Amino acid sequence: METTKVNQHLVGMSYDNIIPKLDFIEDDGGCCGFATYSVTNELPESISTKDLVLKDCVQIQYDNEYKDRTVLNFVFSAPEGELILGYELCAGSGSGWSYGAFVRMKLGKDVLAEASW
Repeated sequence: METTKVNQHLVGMSYDNIIPKLDFIEDDGGCCGFATYSVTNELPESISTKDLVLKDCVQIQYDNEYKDRTVLNFVFSAPEGELILGYELCAGSGSGWSYGAFVRMKLGKDVLAEASW
Protein backbone atom coordinates (compact mmCIF):
# COMPACT_ATOMS: atom_id res chain seq x y z
CA MET A 1 0.00 0.00 0.00
CA GLU A 2 1.31 3.44 -0.93
CA THR A 3 -0.19 6.76 0.22
CA THR A 4 0.51 9.97 -1.70
CA LYS A 5 -0.80 13.54 -1.67
CA VAL A 6 -2.12 14.28 -5.16
CA ASN A 7 -4.11 16.92 -7.04
CA GLN A 8 -2.89 19.71 -4.77
CA HIS A 9 -3.95 22.25 -7.42
CA LEU A 10 -7.54 21.61 -6.26
CA VAL A 11 -6.89 22.60 -2.63
CA GLY A 12 -9.03 25.61 -1.69
CA MET A 13 -11.78 24.78 -4.18
CA SER A 14 -15.35 24.27 -2.98
CA TYR A 15 -17.18 20.96 -2.89
CA ASP A 16 -19.61 22.29 -5.51
CA ASN A 17 -16.75 23.00 -7.93
CA ILE A 18 -15.36 19.47 -7.63
CA ILE A 19 -17.66 16.62 -6.62
CA PRO A 20 -20.74 17.26 -8.84
CA LYS A 21 -18.42 17.81 -11.82
CA LEU A 22 -16.53 14.50 -11.54
CA ASP A 23 -16.76 12.25 -14.58
CA PHE A 24 -15.95 8.53 -14.65
CA ILE A 25 -14.90 6.56 -17.71
CA GLU A 26 -15.01 2.77 -17.46
CA ASP A 27 -13.94 0.05 -19.89
CA ASP A 28 -13.94 -3.64 -18.92
CA GLY A 29 -11.42 -4.45 -21.64
CA GLY A 30 -11.61 -7.91 -23.16
CA CYS A 31 -12.49 -11.41 -21.93
CA CYS A 32 -12.93 -11.49 -18.13
CA GLY A 33 -11.73 -7.95 -17.39
CA PHE A 34 -13.61 -5.58 -15.12
CA ALA A 35 -13.54 -1.90 -14.14
CA THR A 36 -15.64 -0.29 -11.41
CA TYR A 37 -15.77 2.68 -9.11
CA SER A 38 -17.70 3.42 -5.95
CA VAL A 39 -18.06 6.13 -3.33
CA THR A 40 -16.69 4.79 -0.06
CA ASN A 41 -18.08 7.66 2.02
CA GLU A 42 -21.10 9.76 1.18
CA LEU A 43 -22.05 13.28 2.23
CA PRO A 44 -24.31 13.30 5.30
CA GLU A 45 -27.61 15.09 4.63
CA SER A 46 -27.03 17.39 7.61
CA ILE A 47 -23.99 19.06 5.97
CA SER A 48 -24.41 21.87 3.46
CA THR A 49 -22.08 21.63 0.46
CA LYS A 50 -21.65 25.43 0.39
CA ASP A 51 -19.62 25.20 3.63
CA LEU A 52 -17.11 22.62 2.35
CA VAL A 53 -13.67 23.62 1.06
CA LEU A 54 -11.03 21.11 -0.10
CA LYS A 55 -8.22 20.87 2.43
CA ASP A 56 -6.28 17.94 0.95
CA CYS A 57 -6.42 15.15 -1.60
CA VAL A 58 -4.81 11.81 -0.74
CA GLN A 59 -4.45 8.74 -2.95
CA ILE A 60 -3.97 5.23 -1.60
CA GLN A 61 -2.64 2.64 -4.05
CA TYR A 62 -3.18 -0.98 -3.02
CA ASP A 63 -1.10 -3.93 -4.22
CA ASN A 64 -3.05 -6.94 -5.46
CA GLU A 65 -2.22 -9.88 -7.69
CA TYR A 66 -5.37 -9.69 -9.83
CA LYS A 67 -6.40 -6.05 -9.85
CA ASP A 68 -5.32 -2.42 -9.63
CA ARG A 69 -7.11 -0.70 -6.74
CA THR A 70 -6.84 3.02 -6.02
CA VAL A 71 -8.73 5.07 -3.44
CA LEU A 72 -8.83 8.85 -3.80
CA ASN A 73 -9.83 10.67 -0.62
CA PHE A 74 -11.05 14.25 -0.80
CA VAL A 75 -10.55 15.88 2.62
CA PHE A 76 -12.87 18.86 3.09
CA SER A 77 -12.86 21.34 5.95
CA ALA A 78 -16.36 21.60 7.40
CA PRO A 79 -17.88 23.71 10.17
CA GLU A 80 -17.83 20.70 12.52
CA GLY A 81 -14.28 19.56 11.58
CA GLU A 82 -13.32 17.54 8.52
CA LEU A 83 -15.24 15.46 6.04
CA ILE A 84 -13.55 12.78 3.95
CA LEU A 85 -15.16 11.58 0.73
CA GLY A 86 -13.48 8.49 -0.66
CA TYR A 87 -13.74 7.13 -4.18
CA GLU A 88 -12.51 3.61 -4.93
CA LEU A 89 -11.43 2.78 -8.48
CA CYS A 90 -10.70 -0.83 -9.38
CA ALA A 91 -9.72 -2.63 -12.59
CA GLY A 92 -8.51 -6.18 -13.12
CA SER A 93 -9.45 -9.64 -14.30
CA GLY A 94 -10.45 -12.94 -12.79
CA SER A 95 -7.46 -14.67 -14.37
CA GLY A 96 -4.82 -12.08 -13.55
CA TRP A 97 -4.11 -11.54 -17.25
CA SER A 98 -4.19 -7.98 -18.54
CA TYR A 99 -7.18 -7.30 -20.81
CA GLY A 100 -7.00 -3.52 -21.05
CA ALA A 101 -9.59 -2.75 -18.37
CA PHE A 102 -9.52 0.74 -16.86
CA VAL A 103 -11.52 3.29 -14.93
CA ARG A 104 -10.63 7.01 -14.80
CA MET A 105 -11.88 9.82 -12.61
CA LYS A 106 -11.79 13.15 -14.43
CA LEU A 107 -12.52 16.75 -13.57
CA GLY A 108 -12.80 18.56 -16.87
CA LYS A 109 -9.76 17.47 -18.88
CA ASP A 110 -7.71 16.54 -15.76
CA VAL A 111 -7.41 12.86 -14.84
CA LEU A 112 -7.50 12.86 -11.03
CA ALA A 113 -7.18 9.11 -10.49
CA GLU A 114 -7.00 5.93 -12.55
CA ALA A 115 -6.95 2.18 -12.13
CA SER A 116 -5.93 0.03 -15.09
CA TRP A 117 -5.12 -3.60 -15.76
